Amino acid sequence: MLRAVLPAMRSRRSGVIVNVSSVAGRIPAPPIFWSYMASKHGLSVLSDALAMELAPHGIRVRCIEPGFFKTPITAKASRPSRGNSPYRSLDDAVVAFIDGGVTGGGEAQEVADAIVDAVARDDGPVHVPVGDSGKWFLNQAQTLTEAEMTSLYEELIGITAPVGTTA
Repeated sequence: MLRAVLPAMRSRRSGVIVNVSSVAGRIPAPPIFWSYMASKHGLSVLSDALAMELAPHGIRVRCIEPGFFKTPITAKASRPSRGNSPYRSLDDAVVAFIDGGVTGGGEAQEVADAIVDAVARDDGPVHVPVGDSGKWFLNQAQTLTEAEMTSLYEELIGITAPVGTTA
């Protein structure tokens, strides 16, 4: 898509590239959910690089980063840790945590409004966190140590150490 639109944007010396990612791309990943978060991190750093590359051409880049919003993400998600996997209980706990966040999340209109606002603002940031949950998680990731973030995830997800080990 970028290859298709960038020549015209460069010739006009204006335009806005909008990537819809997730705040999950800018925080440490809990277990099981890493593949989703890694893909969002990739989109986040792509947005960073594009913003620097395209600014001299008058093209702005915005990366919209929602937190929890009511979507069918858990219903659509692949669940490779099913069956007799030693990760099944952990998988179930993480999916329950994500599902709880999504169920209690905001309405999609808030994300749509953030996209429109980000495009309209010439002076906005590249990264646009959307929703209270996303902003809260981003703040935690920026202020907690790695060990504290791990403990937070363990508490939120309800992770306990396997029998015979210590936490």
